[in-house]
Amino acid sequence: MNLRLLIIASILVTNNLFAQNIYKKGEYGFGVGGATYFGDLNQGRTLASTKYAANFFLKNNVNAYIAYKAHIMYGLVSGSDALSKNTFNKTRNLSFSSNVIEFAFQTEFNFLNYTLGDFDNRFTPYIALGFGAFNYNPYATYKNTKYFLRPLGTEGQNLEKYKDRRYNSIAISVPVGMGIKYWVGGGLTAAFEITNRFTSTDYLDDVSATYIGANNFTNGNPPIPSDEPAFVLQDRSIEKGNPIGIIGRQRGISGTRDQYITGLFTLSIRFKEYICPR
Repeated sequence: MNLRLLIIASILVTNNLFAQNIYKKGEYGFGVGGATYFGDLNQGRTLASTKYAANFFLKNNVNAYIAYKAHIMYGLVSGSDALSKNTFNKTRNLSFSSNVIEFAFQTEFNFLNYTLGDFDNRFTPYIALGFGAFNYNPYATYKNTKYFLRPLGTEGQNLEKYKDRRYNSIAISVPVGMGIKYWVGGGLTAAFEITNRFTSTDYLDDVSATYIGANNFTNGNPPIPSDEPAFVLQDRSIEKGNPIGIIGRQRGISGTRDQYITGLFTLSIRFKEYICPR
């Protein structure tokens, strides 16, 4: 009798161990959702300007608690003073949009034992920390035409006097996220993840420091705009009435860095590990 119970217990243990190890460590997935920017043109951190985002990722599941992930993410971020409740911001009247392409590495930490094939461990919340880089190129629309703002030097970047304000189209990101994952069945995992990116740039929105004055964008006597898009886009309060962009007046908040956040629903798969019997 004892021998029979021992055999049954051995079979159950063996099956359980096998069930927990039939999937490969590699995981492939994608996600879709939204992206929101936080910065000088969204100081209230509202979600009103949320646009779309998508990613593709690869994971290596070290064990039931830790996974390494590499992903490429594409999103559209935007901000507008028109959405602000602040009187000065509404008068400032600036806006921007930018495509963002990010490549990053993250480490995921599961709070619970998460094991595919184990009905008792099919769900877990998790956090994710990482490091990456992203490409961005802010633009605005004027007279139904899209203008990229970096070449226009809206804060004097094209002048030697303000060369310290010049910025690159590539910046560093530090993604910090949290989410929930659930084993659907087979090798499939569904998850929802919110990730905020701390960045190294304050020019994701092309707004950071002070106005340099409209006279730096005019020529001749009487003065006429030397570059009409740059003249208007550096101080769009002109469209509201009296311009506010006098030399040295605050245009943005240079002491902070811009951020963007994504909320993505993801679906991923791990394939079975076939072990030949010995």
